[in-house]
Amino acid sequence: MRKMSCGDKGDFLEVKHSIPGRIRVRVSPRGVIRSCRQELAERLVRQDGVTSHEVREMTGTVIVHHDPGRVEVSQLLELLVDGLRICGKEHRTVPPQQVNPLEPLLRSRVKGAFGGLAVGGLWNLIGLTGFLLFSLARRFWFRSPLAENAGSVTGILAGGLTVSLALKTWVGRKEGKRWGLLPFLTLACGLAVFLGEALTALEILWVLSLGGVLEGFIAERSRRTISEALGSRAESAYLVMDGTEVEVPVSRLQVGDLVWVASGAYIPVDGMVEEGEALVDESQISGRAMPELRRAAAPVFSGTRVVEGFLYIRAERVGSDTYLSRTLQLVEDSLARRADVEKRADLLAARLTRMGILATVVTLVVTRSLQRALSVALVMSCPCATVLATSTALAAAIANAARRGIIIKGGMSLERLSEIDTVCFDKTGTLTSDVPEIVEVVPRAPWMDEGKIMELAAWAEQKSNHPLAKGVMKEAGRRGIRPAPLEELESFIGRGVAVRRGGEEVLVGNRALLEERGIGTGYFKKRREVHSGAGRTVIYVAKNRRLQGMVVMENRVRPGAEELVGRLRESGVARMEIMSGDSEQVVEVLGESLGLDAFQGDLLPEEKAAHVRRLESSGRRVLMVGDGVNDALALAEATAGVAMGVGGAEVALIAADICLLTSDLLDLAYARDLSRRCLQVIEQNFWLAVATDLVGGTMAALGRLPPFLGGIVHVAHSLLIGWNSGRLVNWDPSVRANVKKG
Repeated sequence: MRKMSCGDKGDFLEVKHSIPGRIRVRVSPRGVIRSCRQELAERLVRQDGVTSHEVREMTGTVIVHHDPGRVEVSQLLELLVDGLRICGKEHRTVPPQQVNPLEPLLRSRVKGAFGGLAVGGLWNLIGLTGFLLFSLARRFWFRSPLAENAGSVTGILAGGLTVSLALKTWVGRKEGKRWGLLPFLTLACGLAVFLGEALTALEILWVLSLGGVLEGFIAERSRRTISEALGSRAESAYLVMDGTEVEVPVSRLQVGDLVWVASGAYIPVDGMVEEGEALVDESQISGRAMPELRRAAAPVFSGTRVVEGFLYIRAERVGSDTYLSRTLQLVEDSLARRADVEKRADLLAARLTRMGILATVVTLVVTRSLQRALSVALVMSCPCATVLATSTALAAAIANAARRGIIIKGGMSLERLSEIDTVCFDKTGTLTSDVPEIVEVVPRAPWMDEGKIMELAAWAEQKSNHPLAKGVMKEAGRRGIRPAPLEELESFIGRGVAVRRGGEEVLVGNRALLEERGIGTGYFKKRREVHSGAGRTVIYVAKNRRLQGMVVMENRVRPGAEELVGRLRESGVARMEIMSGDSEQVVEVLGESLGLDAFQGDLLPEEKAAHVRRLESSGRRVLMVGDGVNDALALAEATAGVAMGVGGAEVALIAADICLLTSDLLDLAYARDLSRRCLQVIEQNFWLAVATDLVGGTMAALGRLPPFLGGIVHVAHSLLIGWNSGRLVNWDPSVRANVKKG
């Protein structure tokens, strides 16, 4: 296509369609044409040879009918370029940005991660670290310690940061947050500055800031990782204009537009099929494994994909009104309704605050020494038990999970996973594979070779995008079969395919197609009924109008499903269910084979979410595991949600608390074990911090621990807690199990 620049601002014309006597061009950005409509119209009217013209603001296009003998296309383009250039000096519009609707929702899950830093964020931490290192060098290397009184540089710095912490504490209280440990820390830092121990105050602030930065970094890293794993479903679409398909951004589509969607493309609108027929993969909406046949008068939805064939669709809902967008909004609303569960660190902070206040008061009453009481306050105000005891353990656990391809969106998600007593699974793409596998090849006669039947099936299916064809080709590849080239192919949408070469014809398809072509399948009737009853799919292979055999396929249960069920039972999960949009019969067969407690099929997304709400309202703590748009509402309603695989729908990945980037089901059991182990380490860290505080507080009360050594205690037990948490990075439950067996 020909493009012409319209100036130094990035505007250009793009010739979308040109035939003798008619030209259609698109102006980019589209908003320019709205500002320059009058200028362009006047120029076209004055141009000799232009018989008529039309300026379309909605699509950003200009259609010009002209006499080729009197005016050339190049002249028309120059005329339009000049008009846009002159108009652009007075008018400049910015094209609407292509905003990913998932990004605000994703960011809402980590909102405040960096805003929740204790004092000033990353730069503040770097500054504090540098200053403390400098002070240590002055004290121990140059034997010239910094002055720490309130009027010194160190005192002013510590005082300013203490005031900042006090303001943050006050704002948090006005917003309805619990007091926690921050008031106590603020008082301790203020007293340290007042007593001339400004470095001690800076040490407290440094540890607090470190914990905040670690928490924010973890949440932001999870956001980036997930964001990189996601992609926009449909960024452009083919709009039918004057009988021609024109590629336009999805954002330009309007209700009533006619859209053409080819094989392999995602449908960009909700609407009604006007022409064509195609197999449409609606698994992201309905959960059904097999594509559905859609032809004239059939409804289709945005976000579904045309597997085979093509469709002309009249748009009925576009943009934020589509089913996919409305589901996103429902997910966002569900997330907003969740209870604001307090972090485990708040509970630890409350304990330590009470202990610190009590110890300080008792010391003052018993010893009548303000110096000793303040020393106890400084020791007991160490934030390790609340910041590092949790943040370092969570950082190590989340890093452990990330190395295994498990993305956990923050500490609360990890904590919730340990509380689960009920698990609800989606079926397709979660417990079963996406691509069906061949379970049996049955020849028509005993002397026939099943390898030959597979060769015929692969020959016919090699160019098809149907999931069943992919299953056939996968099995053919495993057997080392290389299908011969095709000469002629005929596709029967939703039924099968026929190929011809050298006078031979091979037909592969369902029973309806073969019987329509006069090929009986009664020989396999009983066997077919058995397999259909078990939830499997049957296709037939015929050559030269004679039945050759039957191929049985199914979406097999993923490896590790049975082991996962067993491990979840052992870890305390009392109830497990399947909720699927697939047929009741297929879901029941799978549920019984895995020994699950309940199974429901033919469910809509809203029905899945409603069932999760019922379980939650009965007192159960529900974990929802899925990968499609039809799972997103349930994922958001559950206590915790897990999205399977990077191939899962974006909205499900966003709604979930935990994302398994691979399709290994055992990663779910691993994540639960890791969650429980992480909480154990947090408890250990708490008691390590408490023990250190008790010993240090006792020594301070006895006058054996001056404020500066109290700061050393802070650093020492921070390192101890960091070491204990760091063990989680390389923690592996399988190693522990092997040791026990040995």
